[in-house]
Amino acid sequence: MLRSLGADEVNGLIAERGEAEVGCDFCGAVYRFDPVDVGSLFTAGREAPPASGELH
Repeated sequence: MLRSLGADEVNGLIAERGEAEVGCDFCGAVYRFDPVDVGSLFTAGREAPPASGELH
């Protein structure tokens, strides 16, 4: 979800609120991401699929 918003939008949320929050419409859980978590979403190499064909 956060990656689909893009780095600029998510970094704006971090600057404004100090965290990014995503709610699951299915189970009602709320997930909070701090600046370190968000930074790892947009680092180089995150676009590539896992090296193995094994599903997790």
